[in-house]
Amino acid sequence: LWVKPNVLAGDDWYMGFSDTDGGQTLTFGGGSAGEIKFIAGTWGGDWALRANTIMSVNTWRMITMVFNGTGANLFADGVDVADSYTASVDKTKWFPDLTLIDNGRINRLQWANTGANTGVDGVIDDVRIYNRSLSPQEIYYIYKYN
Repeated sequence: LWVKPNVLAGDDWYMGFSDTDGGQTLTFGGGSAGEIKFIAGTWGGDWALRANTIMSVNTWRMITMVFNGTGANLFADGVDVADSYTASVDKTKWFPDLTLIDNGRINRLQWANTGANTGVDGVIDDVRIYNRSLSPQEIYYIYKYN
């Protein structure tokens, strides 16, 4: 997805799939220090992936997360960025394991009866979800030519 934040806030959720009544989530967003993050599993994270200092105010970035069945990688502007797991109980958890997920939102997140949590103050464009893992070459091609 492409995102251009007007400000960098604490929890800017770009996209989220979650359990309205409980705590399961697959969530993709940014934070106040310009990092991007992805959380999967029970809220608090069975695993959380983070890449620091990626986002800038008023700058378009193409942010991509690829999950290959054993783990994930984050890409910014078509390039695999240095990332780290901040929680890692089971890095293989994905949609089939999170059976309570019942909603998906762009620029918002709803989980555990909290209502719609904050999205990014800015613009999101060209959101894509694929049914397979993209290669680094495919991600770079999409960034460069689309």
